Amino acid sequence: HLEEMMPQFEEAARAADPQLWIQLDQRFHEAIYAAAGNLFLEDSLRRIYALDLRIWYIVLNRMTDLPRVVEGHRAILNALKDRDARAAERALTGHIRESEDIVMPHF
Repeated sequence: HLEEMMPQFEEAARAADPQLWIQLDQRFHEAIYAAAGNLFLEDSLRRIYALDLRIWYIVLNRMTDLPRVVEGHRAILNALKDRDARAAERALTGHIRESEDIVMPHF
């Protein structure tokens, strides 16, 4: 399911399509939350994502780094597929930091 989204992410990044990007990003994140099998964590992350979404709507149409975010998603996906917890932690931490680095200059 997540792997099938990668070409769509690439296309949304290439086309700079904010609506498609947000839909895909939300589906990607929600699939990972659900896979954790922890309802408290899933609920907490959904709440955080809802706040994060407000920021994305503000800056997404001005962002040029979406292909970089696609690569971050791919790293997360690969770590999960490999069942490599350390690689997943690095990829997720990197994704959070990279998102912050991409978004903050717009404020």
